[in-house]
Amino acid sequence: MSNGRDNLIQATDLRMLQAPTRTYRSDQYFNSSDRGSVSVSANTFLVAACDARGRVFLWDEHTAHLVGIGDSGVSEAALGCAWDRSSAGLAVCHKGGLLTVWEALPNSTAATESD
Repeated sequence: MSNGRDNLIQATDLRMLQAPTRTYRSDQYFNSSDRGSVSVSANTFLVAACDARGRVFLWDEHTAHLVGIGDSGVSEAALGCAWDRSSAGLAVCHKGGLLTVWEALPNSTAATESD
């Protein structure tokens, strides 16, 4: 998975050494850094990425269709995200050190915060 300044997330199968096999995009998604984090869930087939406005974007892994956008209410950039082992929750770290934990995905817009 690559996530660059062009605001596109691209999946490439390295076994085939070909051009990207799938592209995840949204007109609302703005990558927050040169090293934007992307996380693929283990068993729910979702691709998660966070953006410069602190939001979480979720795409269907197989179809690349956007299935949800979560807004934590945190206005600073989100730099990284990671799924829990069961793929039921997602942790998002923000630029100022705030951690947001999402427990209901993909349609929830509520998150809990911790410093």
